[in-house]
Amino acid sequence: ADVGLRHRLYEGDRVRLDGLVGYRFAAVGEDASAAGLGGAAATTRFHGGQVGVSGRVTADRWDAGATGTVGLGAARLETDGAGDETRFAVAPSVVVNVGRRVADHGRAFVGYGFRSLSRAVRAADVLDAGGRVLPVSDFWVQGVSVGWEWRY
Repeated sequence: ADVGLRHRLYEGDRVRLDGLVGYRFAAVGEDASAAGLGGAAATTRFHGGQVGVSGRVTADRWDAGATGTVGLGAARLETDGAGDETRFAVAPSVVVNVGRRVADHGRAFVGYGFRSLSRAVRAADVLDAGGRVLPVSDFWVQGVSVGWEWRY
């Protein structure tokens, strides 16, 4: 989840560039089990400030946009066997989309997003470590979106 303020840095006939500042929250949780090793649960919660830029270019009925942000803050790492701790973490994010205006108020679009967290604890890693230590690794997720936007 992101909450932020957007400020226009530049706007021309077909180009707009905005600066972003705000707060980011991210949570990753999972359970794992393996024969002979038992089970483990792990949760990471990130809280931090974020800064970034967002730009959009339009040409006739087409547009393309991109937003890049980076969050800096604290990741609370918790497991059921190895305890918990808080570590500094970085959470970058990039979203790119392309759209076409289909009607006066409608727009169809397709997009791609990538988010990462530099410090996360994974349940499978806790199992591998026998629950004695708090193993930390990177976590990332990506996705594709397709949608329709209606403005009035």
